[in-house]
Amino acid sequence: MGTRYGFIAVTSDLDPLVSAFTEVWPRYELTESATLASVDDYLLWQKQHTKFVSANDWSPQNTGIEVYGCLQDGAWAVLLDSSYVLCADDAALARLSVKFGQCLSFVVDSGSTTASFMCFENGALVRSIDSVEGHIRLAGVPVPEEAGLNMNAYGAQDAEVLQRKLGLRVVTEMLSTTVLAMAVTDRTDFGGTLGPSQAREQALPDNKPWWKLW
Repeated sequence: MGTRYGFIAVTSDLDPLVSAFTEVWPRYELTESATLASVDDYLLWQKQHTKFVSANDWSPQNTGIEVYGCLQDGAWAVLLDSSYVLCADDAALARLSVKFGQCLSFVVDSGSTTASFMCFENGALVRSIDSVEGHIRLAGVPVPEEAGLNMNAYGAQDAEVLQRKLGLRVVTEMLSTTVLAMAVTDRTDFGGTLGPSQAREQALPDNKPWWKLW
């Protein structure tokens, strides 16, 4: 089984990130939350509380439920994302960096040989690395922690090294950490258009990376 994960990290205590969630993503409304003893408990809670709604069944009264998790990792507040969307939401990540100074996004899927890293500072994307099936796209100025890494061959192992250099644990080291799980519903009025789950499935063409995080 390959490594598959993704998260957003900001330099903050956990409470300010949790409070900023609906400010940065105002379309979401919190419906339920729970403090869980481990990532495994979070994944189980996520499975139990996520509600998929098809395009045909979607309505403002039946919007489906997504579940996200927040945890503290040293100086970093981390948002676990299994919605396929938040880690790639440039505008929202930029807003988080305005609020917290710096915002990081990591996505790794070794099964599809996909790895992505973005760093935003004070509202601007300053560094991005996209690796899809061996094709690397680099943009911006390297962060200091990239020193000694060959970003022209960036992959899952390089992502883990970069995380450690940034003071973050890799996902497998976070498993026993307490997680705040948040169940949210998307209040966007999609009308006759696709609901959010279907929109995610069709959002990017085949030649663009698209990720599931856990």
